Amino acid sequence: METERMNVDRWYLRAPNGHEYGPVPFDRLRIWAAQNRFAAGYGISRDRQEWQAVETVPELGMDWYVQSGSGARFGPFHPLALLDYVREGAIPPDAVVLHKGNGGSARAYQVLLEAVVDAIDQTAEEQAGLFEQIALLQEQLEEQTRVRAEAEKEAESLRKQIREWAERQEAWEAALSRQRMELEQAAAQELERLRAETERESEKRRKAEASAADWEKRARAAFEAADKAVAEAEDRRRELERLLEQERREGQRRIEELQAEMNRLREASETPSRELDRLQRELEEHNRRWQEVQEERVEWRRQREAWERRQQENDARFEKEKRQRREAEAERDAARQAAAAAETVAQNAFERIRFLEAELQSAHARLETLAQEQSRRPNGPTDQPPVEFETTAEETPSPPKTPPNARPASLISLEARAQAELRAWRNRQKNAAPLEEKAPPKITSWFPWRKP
Repeated sequence: METERMNVDRWYLRAPNGHEYGPVPFDRLRIWAAQNRFAAGYGISRDRQEWQAVETVPELGMDWYVQSGSGARFGPFHPLALLDYVREGAIPPDAVVLHKGNGGSARAYQVLLEAVVDAIDQTAEEQAGLFEQIALLQEQLEEQTRVRAEAEKEAESLRKQIREWAERQEAWEAALSRQRMELEQAAAQELERLRAETERESEKRRKAEASAADWEKRARAAFEAADKAVAEAEDRRRELERLLEQERREGQRRIEELQAEMNRLREASETPSRELDRLQRELEEHNRRWQEVQEERVEWRRQREAWERRQQENDARFEKEKRQRREAEAERDAARQAAAAAETVAQNAFERIRFLEAELQSAHARLETLAQEQSRRPNGPTDQPPVEFETTAEETPSPPKTPPNARPASLISLEARAQAELRAWRNRQKNAAPLEEKAPPKITSWFPWRKP
């Protein structure tokens, strides 16, 4: 868990000369340590402010020292870095190496073989992790399939609701059309009735006016007759005055009756006006109701436009879901292809691991045999220069000793094969996690007797 937490952060590597590399994940630092790209004296940091010595970080695996014949120690370094030192001839295969933690000692080839086997086991664990990731991808694919099915159900429900709204809209339109036709017919009938009543009232008013004119003519004729009678017979004046007075009273009475009749006719003529006013008010009420119908029609149009907008949004949503479904199908196909490719790679890796295990067992047996032969062989002269060991503060300097004898050709061939396999494994690791910055160079002159 600690390594996973550290791998989330990005790390920087600083060489003793001040050059910096990164940022890279912590796993990349572990690969660089195995590739012998840094040693004691280098530092790592997350923020490029606080630096930590690489030999003090247990997760990097730099736990081994090389012990010289005089007892001096050099290191620490990663166990896989021993392959470079043995290949360069800096140390012999049977050189004594010491563990930093428990102080135990072993031969260089033993530690190297154990480190290679651990690396192979780690590769197998990575393959198992890859299979777990494939299973996780399959679960995610099933979850996406379920989500897509639910989305299709929801889309079908929306389509059903749209059909129901369309049917309701058609019913509303039909009902509104019927109401509009009924209102138009009722308004036309009412208007026709009002016109007929207005014509009848006009005819009555004309008849009343004609009757009043006739009564007025008759009264005028009566007055003329009375005046003629007074002029014709003076002697009959008193009688005539009496008759005239009587006739005058009668005429006055009749005039009052005519005036009452005229007033009655006038009132009768005002009745159609009031009826016309009433009809006008009813017409205004009808117009108001028609205006309300128009407003309801506008409101219906607005609701229809809102429904059309919702329908467009549902169509866009449906298109988006279709596009997401196509993308999910494409991702599922890509995941299947990746799973098939990963399965093929895993099978090849397992076959390669079995082959490497057999080769390592054979190499272990041959290295032990060569080590035994070399230990029985007497020490001969060597043409290598004398070695001067560097000492630490806790060690006492001792006289230099000559390095061990040269390695046999069979050991060199076996190491070359192991180096080729290790390079192939490193190439696979590089392809799995590409570097974000150029890696530091390998350390080829770490030991004092290999200084150029």
